[in-house]
Amino acid sequence: MKDRNSSRLVYGGGSLPVTASGAVGTATTAQPLRPVVTTQTQHGLEGAVARASVIFVGELPKDSVLAVISISSTNNELAAFAIDELEYQLVIAKQFVMVDRKTLDAIRSEQDFHLSGDVSDQSAVDIGNMLGANYVITGNISGTGASQRLTVKVLDVKTAQIKSMARESF
Repeated sequence: MKDRNSSRLVYGGGSLPVTASGAVGTATTAQPLRPVVTTQTQHGLEGAVARASVIFVGELPKDSVLAVISISSTNNELAAFAIDELEYQLVIAKQFVMVDRKTLDAIRSEQDFHLSGDVSDQSAVDIGNMLGANYVITGNISGTGASQRLTVKVLDVKTAQIKSMARESF
């Protein structure tokens, strides 16, 4: 079924980009079948995370090993929700290898990292190295009330350079 508001083919809970090719009336998918994040219907923090994950899916090499290290916020529940949702979106993209959450939590507690605290880029890179990740993701949630923003960045573990970054209001 085609979504009325876009050129995306909707199936179940996801959608596929559609491009026309060959004879008139024939459509082929631009990529192999896999879930694609539909951001049009998602609002709030969930939508902001979904939009950010689309950027990462488009910019990071396939089969990269990723670890979501931290997202800081004055609201621990909001930070935990953002981390869980970002991991979920990256897993369903089926393009990356995600580091096991239990391993990451063990390292976090050993290193005394907290969801609400700031984790420096170098600390995130060090944790990524311990986990065997190619890239680590850190971020923060800032603002209050109706004017909040999610900022997330992907750091290359070998160089500590920012590989990708997303900033989404919600």
